[in-house]
Amino acid sequence: MRPRPIPRDREPQTSKRSSQDRATGRTASLSRLLDRVIQQRRQAADPPTPPEKSVPDDRLTALEDRVAQLERLIEGLQDSVHRVTVRHQREMEALNQKTEPAQMARALGRHSREKGL
Repeated sequence: MRPRPIPRDREPQTSKRSSQDRATGRTASLSRLLDRVIQQRRQAADPPTPPEKSVPDDRLTALEDRVAQLERLIEGLQDSVHRVTVRHQREMEALNQKTEPAQMARALGRHSREKGL
């Protein structure tokens, strides 16, 4: 967990500079350095929000389009599977009717009359 930055108006004074430091210009450079460090800490503590809000919307729209396309493909696949299933059921019913004993006896009798066996 990051420590919260101390607001500027509540920052403790770190040290009192001597008059000799002020005369040499150290105070100004140290003060600027301290300001930069505080500014960097504040920026690190509060990361900026991403300015681009349209990117997630674009991605969401692209995903919605892709899902709609996949739904259409699945519906087409379901229709195709249904047609094949119905066709196979009809073929199985036709084969079952041909292999019934009464139907098979008629087919064998007709075959023997036609071929002479």
